[in-house]
Amino acid sequence: MDFSAPLKTYLAENTIITFAPALTAEERQDAMSLLLQARLFASNLLDSRIHWKSWMDRYRNRLEKHGCKLLSLITEPPRVIHSADELQGIAATVVGQVGDTELAEMVEHAIGRVRESGYAGRFFSKGENGGAFSEFVAVPCEKNQAGDILLVVFAVNIGLSVDVRDFDFWTETRRDMVVHVVGGLYRFERDTYAQYREAISTYIAESAKTRIRKLSITPKAR
Repeated sequence: MDFSAPLKTYLAENTIITFAPALTAEERQDAMSLLLQARLFASNLLDSRIHWKSWMDRYRNRLEKHGCKLLSLITEPPRVIHSADELQGIAATVVGQVGDTELAEMVEHAIGRVRESGYAGRFFSKGENGGAFSEFVAVPCEKNQAGDILLVVFAVNIGLSVDVRDFDFWTETRRDMVVHVVGGLYRFERDTYAQYREAISTYIAESAKTRIRKLSITPKAR
């Protein structure tokens, strides 16, 4: 990937979608429309904050039905971390296991943008009450030398817990994040998607597009 060129990055609710420069505007629009439609389909029935795993099943069902071919599944046990800074490293490691270095670097950068929202940092510095922290989906998307459009769905659910222990003369506070990850590597097959393009565009026209805002991201120099 040419990191001197800007990434095209979009935020739709809690989904951050990042495109490598090689993708055309039409390819980006098709991929983003499919991802948005999948989110709307899942959210019409389930609240992702409460029924995260079932929500993700519906989300991935829409992707696979309308043009995404699953190439490799992310299978990760829950992880406990003690710092918000660890999220980016986990993302890069997990995505790198199913995808390539470029996708891993893209998702690491995207997770950094999510982390800049500030909530995770406030939790560790000020001790927010325990409970559900967040759920979000990061999707880096690239086009390889063969012309295949590859994307990784990296979906995260994070629970927060606070353990306070009183030792008479001092208090010890331990704050943990329990990270659950699901997703996979997909090949986006636009020929299949083309059969559904018009119906999907109609489905999302009045709802999803009004929720999108573009982010300005300048990749770090290598």
